[in-house]
Amino acid sequence: MRLVANRLAAQRLFRAIPFTPRCLAAVGLICYLLLGPPSDAHDIVSAYVGYGLLLTVTYVLAGGFLSKGLLTKSLVVELLPGPTAAGHHLAGKPIPLFIRLRVSHVLPLFRLQCYPNWPVPYVTHKRPEVSGIVRNTAVAEFPVTFPHRGDWAVRTVTIAYRDVLGFVSFFWETPLEHPLRLLVSPEVPELPQPEIASSHRTSGDNEANIVNADGDMFDLRRYDPSDGIRRIVWNIFARTGQLVSRFPEPSIRPEGKTTLFAIAGKWDDDVAAEAITYVRTALEQQVEIRFGCLGMKESLPAHTLADTSTLLIDSVWDARTASLADDLERFIGALEEGHDEAQSTTLALLVGERLVVHPGFEEQMKKMLSI
Repeated sequence: MRLVANRLAAQRLFRAIPFTPRCLAAVGLICYLLLGPPSDAHDIVSAYVGYGLLLTVTYVLAGGFLSKGLLTKSLVVELLPGPTAAGHHLAGKPIPLFIRLRVSHVLPLFRLQCYPNWPVPYVTHKRPEVSGIVRNTAVAEFPVTFPHRGDWAVRTVTIAYRDVLGFVSFFWETPLEHPLRLLVSPEVPELPQPEIASSHRTSGDNEANIVNADGDMFDLRRYDPSDGIRRIVWNIFARTGQLVSRFPEPSIRPEGKTTLFAIAGKWDDDVAAEAITYVRTALEQQVEIRFGCLGMKESLPAHTLADTSTLLIDSVWDARTASLADDLERFIGALEEGHDEAQSTTLALLVGERLVVHPGFEEQMKKMLSI
């Protein structure tokens, strides 16, 4: 973190000075050619080179400062996302972005570069350069690959205004005409269908059964001594004289509820993908789901697949193991407000980041497992 901060401070200092080392070298060469030994010897070639270089540096400096002043007042920047093959934005996949500038003029021998100011410094991509302006409008395309899921918002861009000779470089920030917001989801690969740890309640049961998904005792079969006397249907025996016993019908789907809490940091997109797969499978089997995750803060538990994806995206910037105990406490409070009984709720945990145990964490886990 300290290295990144030092690098950003050095970058800001470098951008505050418009003159480049090449410009200073050119000024030194001009002084040498026009004021040094070549001028004493009345060297015509040195004089032509010196005055030509002096005119070039003067044009670049004077024109650059004036042009930069006009650009800061008239430049309008838009940032627009392009279509993707998946139909939505995925982490780790290139996302096309278009930057459109409405600009009154750009001096000859000068170039404009424009790149977004992302909320974190580790988003890297090619800096789009405006090469041609048609009717005061220029468009440049560049792909961006986001390292992880999240709600990526951009409100300002950095403008770099340079001459092609590399004598001056002007940098300034300007707000976007319309702030850009990109919801980037984790890529969900084809994962094996997980086993849903749900509760199953059958008639007459007093405890949750998470092993045998048996239905009600409605099916009949020929009596077997292993069935026991209690399962014999005496009415059928009285009419036919045959011993018939009842046995549980197979359960078509799991019943009850399941609760999932994903401990997934911002770099744990694989855990987020597993959580989405788990929730999708549970809903397909018509199991009620309550989903929470690290960094959820005051958000309510998710009950649908869409809410699960949204919660995983919205919580990514607050997903730190230091807040795990608080997130668990809020999640527990939300479950208690929903009156989830212990017999109808089963807890599953998905762990991503290496856990750092904090004071009160063990008590929070015990409390959760007791719901």
